[in-house]
Amino acid sequence: MVFGWGRKKPPEAPQVHAIQLDEAIEIVKKTHRMRAERTITEAGNLVHRTNTLIRELVQIRKDLEKDDLKEEEIDARVKPLVIKGKKMLMDALRMNAVEIKPIHNYEDMVRANEELEHRLKRMGNILGKQTRIIHIFAEKYAIRLKQILEEVEENRKQVLSATTWHKNDTELAETVTGGIEDVHNMEALIKDNEQKLSNSEQERIDIESGIESAQSNIIQFKESSEYNDWLTHRNSLEQYKRNRLELKTDISTQFTKISRPLGRYSRISADKEQSALLKKMIDDPYDTIRSAEGKSVFTLLEGVRKATSSGSISVKDVGKALDAITQTQEAVSQFIEKINDIETEIQKTIKAIDETKPTKLYLLEEEVHNLEETQELTHKKIKDIHSSTEKTKKTIPLEIKKIHNALEAITGTRYDIKYTTL
Repeated sequence: MVFGWGRKKPPEAPQVHAIQLDEAIEIVKKTHRMRAERTITEAGNLVHRTNTLIRELVQIRKDLEKDDLKEEEIDARVKPLVIKGKKMLMDALRMNAVEIKPIHNYEDMVRANEELEHRLKRMGNILGKQTRIIHIFAEKYAIRLKQILEEVEENRKQVLSATTWHKNDTELAETVTGGIEDVHNMEALIKDNEQKLSNSEQERIDIESGIESAQSNIIQFKESSEYNDWLTHRNSLEQYKRNRLELKTDISTQFTKISRPLGRYSRISADKEQSALLKKMIDDPYDTIRSAEGKSVFTLLEGVRKATSSGSISVKDVGKALDAITQTQEAVSQFIEKINDIETEIQKTIKAIDETKPTKLYLLEEEVHNLEETQELTHKKIKDIHSSTEKTKKTIPLEIKKIHNALEAITGTRYDIKYTTL
């Protein structure tokens, strides 16, 4: 025995065809067209054979019409059933043994399958119900009828199978052509994103430059005499407000010393204007002194003094209370002067602040704020564009794999689809 004899030849590796992505369109269209023509032709032949069987059914019906079936020999008890069964069979054949129109396309295949299915179902129902009777009056036809209907059903199943194959082929072809279109759309999206990204990056640079410029202008402005004048006035205002607060505290402290006589006096005073003034005085002596005329305050305090001195107001130590009231009366003039001075300075300073208001600074700060908001939106836009691009780039290989699988399924050929990713 020569070494090597009897060994099986190893199977050849299937040939793989390398193609570019767009070449798959023409391949799948050509394959689908050829398979569709073959499928439609096969379905047409099936319908042609079926029509031959249908014509035989028509002939059986005609023969039955002429055949008296020797009714005189049929048992009288079943004769009515035989006559009825014959009529039902004849009617069923007349209605359903009708030739199918020729097949030219997919829609014709669907129609042919549906028509055959409905007709076979109707005739099957009649034959099923009348099986025993048919064998009585038409035994010589029954076997052939059954054979014909079985052959028609087998043909229908093959038409249905051809319809399913054609539908599957169409779906595979659409997967290839539609998938390639989707890939090109994704490529266009990536290019569009690249342009948007370039524009957004330039926008980001311009915004950063604008922020730097505005901030630099703010620094320069804050070094100007105009800004320093405004800042000096504003600091002065804060100081005057602190002085006002201190004076308010001093006035409140002074009036606290006579709070008992004032509170008691409010119960016995019959003068409505003095009662109203007294209530304000107890609540906020600073604002009351500032807004009321000095004479009104003095009159009020004098009334309190007289009521305390006469015993109308009950206090623990009348002398001490009178001294406190006198001290308060003497302090009111000083309070009025100090209040007027502080309020005058505050109003003058507020006016000076308004006149030296750094409008340019406000505009620059607003510009920085707006630019920073735009900068944040631009950063988000850039992030979204990056995300969209990366997602699309990851989707393209998956889509090409679907195209590859569909192409091989419809052609039965191995392919290596060449595609250069973006």
